[in-house]
Amino acid sequence: MPVTNMAKIYLDLEDGPEEDPNFHLIVHVDKDGRMRNAYIACIRIYPMWSQLHNAPQGKKGVNKDNGFLSKQNEKGEWRLVLPSTFDMNGKNYLEAATKEAHDATAYGGVEKMLKWLPDKFLCQPFSRLIKEYVVSCDTCQRTKYSNKPPLGQVTILHVAARGWTDITMDFLKMSPVFSYCSTFYPNIPLEDDNMICFSTLWTIVYKQSGFMFLIPVSDNLRAEKCPDTFDTHVASVIGYPYYIVFDRDTLFMSDHFKDWAARKGIKLEPSTACHPQMDCQSEIANKAILQAARGCKVEGNKWLHKLSEIQLKLNS
Repeated sequence: MPVTNMAKIYLDLEDGPEEDPNFHLIVHVDKDGRMRNAYIACIRIYPMWSQLHNAPQGKKGVNKDNGFLSKQNEKGEWRLVLPSTFDMNGKNYLEAATKEAHDATAYGGVEKMLKWLPDKFLCQPFSRLIKEYVVSCDTCQRTKYSNKPPLGQVTILHVAARGWTDITMDFLKMSPVFSYCSTFYPNIPLEDDNMICFSTLWTIVYKQSGFMFLIPVSDNLRAEKCPDTFDTHVASVIGYPYYIVFDRDTLFMSDHFKDWAARKGIKLEPSTACHPQMDCQSEIANKAILQAARGCKVEGNKWLHKLSEIQLKLNS
C-alpha cells in the first residue's frame, strides 16, 4: 500500500477527486505547498532520487503522489523516500524520524534502529546517521553499560636487554594428526611405540631475534609435564630465559609451572584480564605458522610431518 494511502487511513481522510485522489491529504498536511516544494528541491540534490523522480509516471517500483516519491523495497512494500537534507523551519525530518525510531525501540541501539527505520522510509545514509545519533543520545550514554571489562592502565612490557633472555609462549590449536612417537624419536623400539594424537602446537618465540621453537604436544598435556618439555626442547639448546610473557593459560598459571620458574630464577609476566592480547609477537608468529600449515594441507601434506621444515623456513 502506498504511503499516502496509509496516511489517509490514519488521518481518517476521504479520497479526493479521481484526477487527484490525494487532494485532501495534501491540503491537510501542506496547505501552502511549501513542504512539497522543499521536498522536491531536496530530492533533486541526490542523483539517484532525482533520476527516479524525473522518470515517467507508471515506472515499475516507483510512485509519485503530488511530488512525493515512494519506492518499493526488496519485499515489494512501498516506502517514502526521505532525503537527508529535507527540512523546514529548522526541523530536519530525517533526524526527527531517527529520534522517533530511537524512542519506538525503547532507546535501541544501531541494529534495532536499522531494522525500524527502513521499515518506514528509504534513505541513503541511514547507517552513519543512526550511529551518530546513538552516540549523541544523552540518556543512552548515562544509562547503558558496556558488556566489556574495564580496560584499565596499560602495563609496559619488559624490553629485552640482550638476546635469549626474553621469550613469549602460547598454545596454538591445530588440526588433529595421528602419528607414532617413532616419527620424532626413531630410536624408540617398535614394541614400545605408541600412536598419539597431536592437535596443539606450543610456540616459543624469543623477543629480540624472533627465533621460534615449535613443539607439538597432545591435548592431554598436564601442568607437571610442561617444565620437562621446556627443558628437553628449549633449555637444552639455549638455556633458561630471564622473562617469559604468556597469556593466562591454565597450564602456565598452574602452581607446577610457577614453582619451576621460581627455582630457575625466571620472572613470569602473564597478560592481564583487561589486556588479554598484549603479546602481539606471539599472535604474529601464530599467523605465520597457520599460513604455513594451510600451505602444507593444500600440497597434500600434514603439518606435523613438515614441522621441522616450517620451523627452519620461519627462522631463516
